Amino acid sequence: MLNVNNLKFCYPSNFTLDVNCSLPQGARVAVIGPSGSGKSTFFALLSGFLKANSGELYFHEKNITHTEPGQRPISYIFQEHNLFEHLTIQQNVGLGLHTKFKFSQKEKDKIFEALTKFNIELYQNEYPTRLSGGQRQRVALARCALENKPILLLDEAIQSVGPEQRKSIMSHIISMQQSYPKTLLFITHHKDVMSYLATHILFLDQGRISFFGTLENFFLAKNLEKFSDYIT
Repeated sequence: MLNVNNLKFCYPSNFTLDVNCSLPQGARVAVIGPSGSGKSTFFALLSGFLKANSGELYFHEKNITHTEPGQRPISYIFQEHNLFEHLTIQQNVGLGLHTKFKFSQKEKDKIFEALTKFNIELYQNEYPTRLSGGQRQRVALARCALENKPILLLDEAIQSVGPEQRKSIMSHIISMQQSYPKTLLFITHHKDVMSYLATHILFLDQGRISFFGTLENFFLAKNLEKFSDYIT
């Protein structure tokens, strides 16, 4: 579904990311690797916030290498959730539909349905500062659900919450994927997140993909021995 063909980006510091892979539709891909291996750069290239020096990116055989970020079939949640503090929770989630803030009753129903799926419907008239980190994360996920884009990137977006909140958010992500089918790529360092959420593992090291395959194949003894230093 998403084909990354020798996509390359070079920093002035001489670090080069050069990746080549095909991501299956509906997969949940954990992107892991040591600090500085190129994980966030990889996401920035996929989303269009960085322009590749060479290579191509295809979605369903359509070349989106030079497509602007907002026009790509990709939603992106950063670690800080990208919420607007001056907007209510309903308005933040409604951005997944449009930016006019004048919602029809049908649109309000869609927003409320998304809020309900993430158990935050009681906070629709509150502001983000009144919510916990886990609740804010669910707001961001509800907005992405309404964007109806087929690919979702999570850049360490569930790292800053505790274990119980992480488990709750992960269950909501799987529920969202069933209701709003998406391919998910997420950066993590936690073995429990990988084990619970991932169907595939993509391991980056020094700007190259050292492993890409199923979760089962990753947990083979030889792979664990090679990569265990980078997961906790």
